[in-house]
Amino acid sequence: MSEDRFNLDQSPNRLRAIFINRSTYQNVMAEIYIYSTMAGTVALDSAFKVVDKTLLQGKEAQSAAASLSQGKHTPSERKIAEKHKGHASVIFLGIYEEDLSGTKAVNEVALLDRASVAVRSAGLLHNIRENSILLCRQSVRESVSPDALIIQAANAVTETDRAANLLIKRLREWASYSVPEFVERISDNEKLVSLILEKERDVLLKESGETISHSMGAVLSKEDLSAMLSLARQINTLFDARKQHESYLKKAMEKNCPNITSIAGFAIAAKLLSISGSLKNLAGFPASTIQMLGAEKALFRHLKSRARPPKHGVLHEHPLVSRAPYSLRGKVARLLADKLAIAARVDYFKGKFIGDKIKEDIDARVMMMNA
Repeated sequence: MSEDRFNLDQSPNRLRAIFINRSTYQNVMAEIYIYSTMAGTVALDSAFKVVDKTLLQGKEAQSAAASLSQGKHTPSERKIAEKHKGHASVIFLGIYEEDLSGTKAVNEVALLDRASVAVRSAGLLHNIRENSILLCRQSVRESVSPDALIIQAANAVTETDRAANLLIKRLREWASYSVPEFVERISDNEKLVSLILEKERDVLLKESGETISHSMGAVLSKEDLSAMLSLARQINTLFDARKQHESYLKKAMEKNCPNITSIAGFAIAAKLLSISGSLKNLAGFPASTIQMLGAEKALFRHLKSRARPPKHGVLHEHPLVSRAPYSLRGKVARLLADKLAIAARVDYFKGKFIGDKIKEDIDARVMMMNA
């Protein structure tokens, strides 16, 4: 019996005695299963008991999760495989694109389920939550794209305009109590604010062609005038902020969306990007959808009550559309939308700059329409 091994195999009905020659037993290669998660790597024997493990944290866990998602072996897997490959048949549990010499990979559901149970007993479970949080934070950081920043800048310009317009309306009414002739004569809001801040009441009236004695405006006290000038300074600050946002928006659009910016201008292109939600969405829209961006209310009103359908949305701000004869505005808007759909796809897939060629083609076709 010294040369033989006695093995009892428990079966439902009986005990089976199996005699295996020791030399034959020693030549049989054991199997080692290697199973990885973002928390670490475990090596399991044929009974799915843990024989080796490596715990991962921080950047190592993030790197391992990225490799596993791409079907690549992690450094911890390679290390454990090299350690056990000499005296065992190494089998990886999962789907892998690459092969390690002397190993193989399987993706059987039953084996994966047993490996998952073994992971709990290997002490990896407590790492999964921490590593999941790290991966979530990394995903959130990487999700901040240039599109999102451009959309925020475009919305900031729109909202700054809205706030300035509300306050300038209040300033005009307030200043009309003192210099009504001047307020009526100046239509440019920025010029109105700058002149109110720079010049005295009598100078403003004189430049308006009125004298102090003939003016219908009242003479305000220093306290009343100070309050009005404070509002004017706040509005002037909003104008400066708008210019800064526009400068940033122009640079960002020219860098990330050069083709659609060349065709539509940075302001209209940014509005299209904001309404669509991202450059990816804009690149996936057909030309008919791009043509209607910004006219959703009119479109739904048409679908609901059979009112006249809109011809264009944000594109009505484009000079080629706004200056075109009314009968041709729909055709020009459709032409622009067609070319913008092409330009958006080129920008999304980082193709070459073709904005100038597209713009020349648009101008030529508009001239043919007007001929």
